[in-house]
Amino acid sequence: MEDARDYIREAQTAEIQGDKAQAIELLKKAADLYQREGKAMRAAQMLRQAQRLGGEEQHNGETPALDAAAAKVFHLPDPEPAADGNDESSHRKLADRGPSLALPALRAWCSFCCRPSDEAGPVIAGPTGAYICRSCLDESTRLLTVTPRPTVVSAARAKPASRGDRRFNLVGQSDACRTVETAMRSDIQLGMIIGPEGTGKTEFLSHLEASGLGTRLEPSDLAGSLPEGRVFIDAAERLDRGAQDRILRSLFNEAKRQIFLACRGKAPKTKLTLRSSSVELPLYSTSALAKAVDGKFEAQLLERVEVVSVFAALAVAELAQIARVMIAERSKQLSLTDKAILALAKGAATSGRGGHELQALIRRVPAGGWNLEKRNDRKQRD
Repeated sequence: MEDARDYIREAQTAEIQGDKAQAIELLKKAADLYQREGKAMRAAQMLRQAQRLGGEEQHNGETPALDAAAAKVFHLPDPEPAADGNDESSHRKLADRGPSLALPALRAWCSFCCRPSDEAGPVIAGPTGAYICRSCLDESTRLLTVTPRPTVVSAARAKPASRGDRRFNLVGQSDACRTVETAMRSDIQLGMIIGPEGTGKTEFLSHLEASGLGTRLEPSDLAGSLPEGRVFIDAAERLDRGAQDRILRSLFNEAKRQIFLACRGKAPKTKLTLRSSSVELPLYSTSALAKAVDGKFEAQLLERVEVVSVFAALAVAELAQIARVMIAERSKQLSLTDKAILALAKGAATSGRGGHELQALIRRVPAGGWNLEKRNDRKQRD
């Protein structure tokens, strides 16, 4: 892995699963990468987290120097031992400091989603050197307002969500989301998101808009000129010829313009795959893209597409994982057995509408505890 944040996400998953040794090793690898990139403060934060999990006191003999530098950036107070021999007064001082807005000049990283402030926006600094961005703060607020409810699904058996799943509540689309996130940080002008109905495209775009990363529009919003900044156009297969022409003109006239078209369609087929090191790049032809979206776009517009992100149809196991999240978030008490959840997931998978159909099915289940009825039980009653 070349991105330290990938190590951080895997370390978080390992910690959730109880494998502290693996989490410590991954955090140290992340620290090494940050150190090579010249991000000593971020490296120090990774090493301190490893130490808290039970790692070594020093890492290649550099931890003390890193911690000293990090203390200045993170505004950490010097430890002051209490007169009575305990550190209760120090804890009280930290608590009294409270949260504050991080300095704009400081390129702080959100401690939750691991994004820098120039990507995540302004961040709040905590008294112990932790930071949180608006997106993670909103998600944390939502989680705190959800009242825990009994469920037949064991939390120990639930698969820990990845960073993409936690942030976007998507399952099975981490690669597709990462493709778009990488493209947003590049200088491309036009990207395309393709996938069947109910695979999470709209939810993903809504999250990006809520995070301040662009404006989500629908075809009916394109009567006039496009708004400034990055634009995500949902249900783009409904764009008429005039709207497509306006998008083309915008791309030609504004070199810094960045637009993403999200549309229903099948995964485009490719006969050409390029490779660079360990990365594979499927190269889609214009005709393959046109066939994937059933000819809904003009060839001139498809020729300008630089990045294609494919949202795959969700498998039964993935839909079952989504169902557990939906059930847990119901406003009234609701519990279903694993067999019942699996049956709902199979029904949604065969509908062709994926997550949309799953949501509709769960909405129709009233509060209470439910199991899957066996056919022989029904015959006996009849």
